[in-house]
Amino acid sequence: KDGRYDVSRTISLTRSLDEAVIHIAPNPAKDRVQLSLSGEGVLAPAKLLFYDMYGRVVKTITAHSGNGISIPIGDLANGTYFIHLSQNGKTVAKEKLVVSR
Repeated sequence: KDGRYDVSRTISLTRSLDEAVIHIAPNPAKDRVQLSLSGEGVLAPAKLLFYDMYGRVVKTITAHSGNGISIPIGDLANGTYFIHLSQNGKTVAKEKLVVSR
């Protein structure tokens, strides 16, 4: 372009370092998944909500620990699910899970 600059009125941006992360293995999965939760903002107990592609909650788990949570998924049909980590009624992390048998 012509080399001119645009000036923004933004003074500062803050990004929270308290981001939570859901780790899933294996993914895709058949019968069981191992979840681990990490991040400064993860507090126990935490609620894990499994949503199907239609936005319906199909499974709910309460996690009392953030490490090595083993969850049976034999009750879930083949497909894609979204796991939401919820604390104090607010979603703090999301991750995709694929069930394939």
